[in-house]
Formats: sequence, C-alpha cells, structure tokens
Amino acid sequence: MRELELRMKRAQEKFLQAEREMKDLVNEYGKLISHANAVHDPIFRRLPSEVISIIFQSFAPPIPFERVQSCDSDTDVWAKIKKRLVLGAVCRSWRHAALSTHRLWSYILVRLDSPNPGRSVEIIRNWLGRSGNVPLSIHIYCQQSRPTLYSPYEMVSLLKQESARWQSLNLRVPLHFVPIFVGKGRGTTVFPILRSLRLEPAHSHSWDIVFDCHVVMPKLADVFLSYVHCKHMKIHWALVTWVQLEVPHVNECLELFKDSPQLKYCMLVDLYEDATSDAITATTTSRTIVHHQIVDLHIEWPEPGSLKKLLGQVSFPALKRLCVMGGEDGLAGRPLASFFKRSRCRLEELIAFDSISDNDDLVAALAEVPSLVDLEVTADFCLKGNLSPEPFFKRLSQNSAEGDPHKPIFLPNLQSLEFQPLQAFSWDLLPPIFGLSSQTMVDRPFERPLRTFHLARPANVDKDSLPIMDEKTKLALLAVRDAGVHLHISPLRTFMDSPFDQDNLEL
Repeated sequence: MRELELRMKRAQEKFLQAEREMKDLVNEYGKLISHANAVHDPIFRRLPSEVISIIFQSFAPPIPFERVQSCDSDTDVWAKIKKRLVLGAVCRSWRHAALSTHRLWSYILVRLDSPNPGRSVEIIRNWLGRSGNVPLSIHIYCQQSRPTLYSPYEMVSLLKQESARWQSLNLRVPLHFVPIFVGKGRGTTVFPILRSLRLEPAHSHSWDIVFDCHVVMPKLADVFLSYVHCKHMKIHWALVTWVQLEVPHVNECLELFKDSPQLKYCMLVDLYEDATSDAITATTTSRTIVHHQIVDLHIEWPEPGSLKKLLGQVSFPALKRLCVMGGEDGLAGRPLASFFKRSRCRLEELIAFDSISDNDDLVAALAEVPSLVDLEVTADFCLKGNLSPEPFFKRLSQNSAEGDPHKPIFLPNLQSLEFQPLQAFSWDLLPPIFGLSSQTMVDRPFERPLRTFHLARPANVDKDSLPIMDEKTKLALLAVRDAGVHLHISPLRTFMDSPFDQDNLEL
C-alpha cells in the first residue's frame, strides 16, 4: 500500500510539472505569435494612429440603423460586431489601436435575458468605456417571451446613464420591459441627440406604450413603430423623413402625413380602418392632404377598404416609387388610377402584387403614369379576376404611327417589365411589343426602351394546358434577344416544344 501511495504521489508531481510546462509553452507561443505578427506587419507600426483608426473603421464600418427586420437580425448584428473583436486579437499593438478607436465600439447589442447577467453587465461597462464620448447605437432584444430568471435593471441602469449619447435605439423586448426605457418608469432620462427609434414589443401587442421625454423632445429622423400609436409619440414629427408603421389605422396615417412635412419614405403594413373614429374621419376627408416630399411609398397587406380610403384622401406629387402588396381583393386598380390622376406624379417604379386582377383597371391605372420605368405586376394568390395579358400586351404593342397619331404612346418610358397574369394568352402577342409585326415579323420603329421582360406562368392555369410556342414566335424572340433585350419566360417545358432540361427560358 505504501508503494502504491508513493507511485501516485510521483504521478501527481509529474502531472503538475507537465501542467506548468504546458502553461509556459502556451505563454511562449503567444509571445511568438505576437512577435510574428509584428514582423509580418512592419508598416503598421510606422503609420500614424489616425490612419490606423481609419483603416480599422473601413474594415468594420458603422452598423446602420436597422430599417429592414429579418429573422436572423440579431445574429447578423453579432457577426458585424465580431469583426471588431477580431481586430483586437491579432497582436498587442493592434489591440491597443482597436481599443483606442472609439467609433468601433459605438454599437451596443444587449440581450436583456442573458443567461449570464453578471458577465453581460461587465461587457456593457467595458464597451461603454471603449466608446469614449461618441454617439451610441443601442440595440436591445430578448430571446425568451417571458424572461423571469433575472431582473435586467442593472444592465438598463448602465445604458441609461449614457442616454445623452444615444443616437439610435432599437428596442425589441417583451411589453413589461418597454417602460423602463421609454415609458413613465424611466425617470428623467433624456435623448437630446436621438435620431432613429425602433419600438417593436416582442411576443406581445399593446397600444399603451408612451414615448414622452418631458424635458427634451427628440428630433427623430427615422421611426419604426409596431403596434404603437403615433399619437403616443411625443417627438418632433416635423423633422421625420423615414417611417414604417405596423398595424396603423387610416386616420392615424392621414395625421402622420399632415404632421410630417419632410417625410420622404413611408411603409404601412397591415393597414386597417378605425371604426371608432367616424367623427375624425368626417373632418379629415373634407379636403385632400397634399404631401410634397414623399418619394417612396410601400403599402403591404391592407385590410379591404383601407387602401381605397387612404389613397382617396391624399395626393403625392413627388412620388417616384410605389409598392402595393395585396389589398382590396385585387380591385386596387381604380383607386390607384384616381390617386395617380390626382397626384400627377412622375412615378418611375410600380410594384403591384396581388392588388390588381382586372385588365381594364390595370390599363386605366398605368395610363395615368406615362413616366413609368420599372413595372412589376403579379397575380399570385388572387383566385378570381380577369387579368389576361391580351389587352395589356395589345396596348403595349400599339405604335404611334398606327391609328390616331395624336394619341400618346402607352408607357413610352418603360424599361423593365415583370408580369404574371391570371389567364392564358396567345404567344403571337409578344413580338409586337418589341416592334415586330405580328403578321410579317418585320421591324417597326422601336419607340419604347424596353430592355428587360420577365413573364411567369399564369397563376390560375395549369402549365400542361398552356399552348406551345410556335416556331415563328421563337425566332422572333431570339431576334429580340439578339437586339439586347433580356427575356425570361417560365416555365420552359410548357412554352417550348423542345427537349430542354431547364424549367425556364432564358433568352
């Protein structure tokens, strides 16, 4: 037994000795790595610190305010933040330079329900210290819908101490955490330089969130609100240029247009009519609201009736881009035509997804915007409608030399067209669009600068029931391709009686 104990003791001593030697080797290797990095980078040490700072900021540029939310949003931001950490892991001189470049650390991403809150508090404290006195972008989120393991107030307190430096705030946390940042429970917190605000209560909906600083009203430029009423936002709306509202009601949007004369971009998601505001509606609709600055308008999935009501009360003469996704059960063509006629805008881009399902409505709306350059019309989920491409294609093929020479050309500036109809059509309608006679296939004056043409299979037609493209049309489209037009027709097997393996025709 005694001999066994001695053998165990010697083994333990050898183990400890090996452990010490391993530590020494690790330290020596680290020093060699730093020395090797320094030798490999002789120029770096000679550069002025200002130049090094510019290089680092070029490698890890400022993270912009998040205008488009994605499913992997927080993951994407973490990937950008890690680039800053990489700079400090090369060698001591790089680490010193990175930590001295305050703008690298101006974006702070905080998980409020962190599984290691003590560590998170320390990271926030160090990050704030590295940022110096530069403006901060704060992004706060939770992964759990009901975090109960930890009270995050120590984290929040650290961040709020620097609220005077907040230039953007992206808040995606459960409802009961929102007031400690922007509600009544935040004390005397002020945001004197705050320019971008995103309020998106996670996993819950509430209209009762209030943003009121009492002391200094923020001069915001970018505002994103999800299930939050504009009337609860005590800010200088007159300075706002970018807005996205989720689940707003029509009257709220009309008030926004009146209160935000500098607004240039507006996205409205899940627009609805507020049935409780009839009195406000009566006063609001007495005159058209003319907004002279909006150039980009997106309206996605409005409730039936809300799109017509909104567009019927506004005029946007500066509008350049319009996207309408869904709405009015495919009957948005007439409201759009009236809106275009009233606005007299020089619209350049129009996207109509499942919003126009009638030929006459489509042509009537497009006739009001001859300035159009890019057009995308898709009827994907509309189960009913009369969106056959024949009247539309025939109108596109009309030449000013034919019929009435004084009649204006339909869409004379169109350069790109993407179209998915509801019904089948004849292939001989395509060549005339590009200046080829449908009968003799001879060239006519090409009066429209159309350079991109994408055509998808009609949504309500089985691909096996579509007619086969004849040889004459194939040759004509090949000639169009050779003239420099990009053609994309899908699916190929249906349209071409040829043994191709692809599903699409790319000309």
